[in-house]
Amino acid sequence: MQEFVAFARQGEVPDGRYPPDVPAYPHWVPQSPLDLLREAWGQGDPRARVLVEAAGCVLAHRQKAYGPPEDNFTNIARLWNAYLRAKAVECVGDDYCVDPLGSVDVAIFEILVKVARLAETPDHLDSWTDIAGYAACGDRCANASPGTTAIK
Repeated sequence: MQEFVAFARQGEVPDGRYPPDVPAYPHWVPQSPLDLLREAWGQGDPRARVLVEAAGCVLAHRQKAYGPPEDNFTNIARLWNAYLRAKAVECVGDDYCVDPLGSVDVAIFEILVKVARLAETPDHLDSWTDIAGYAACGDRCANASPGTTAIK
């Protein structure tokens, strides 16, 4: 994983090997994702830039600034739930009008914020990068074991 983090920070593609703690990619992909990314990067494909920038954000910058997404998104969900509870005047007591939000909901909502922004400025690279980053974090939150708080 350190190899991939270094790649994301420097914008350099490693040798295409999977980090040891990452399961093999699905059988229907003819080459490793890192090989595909290296090829796209070498051809100047702007999608590669978005993915590299998103990796740098979620694996380094945002992780360092905000901590693991499952913890940060859970805190955001708590705040959103408190807000929704306060706004739901037709509900009685502590009952929710909707199911409480979770960390995956935060990832989805953040993606929707970026989609709304792209409706106004579809050429804004940062929004595309953030969507890729939120998707990666959402997947991690959806597949995190309860109580998991840090990358091992």
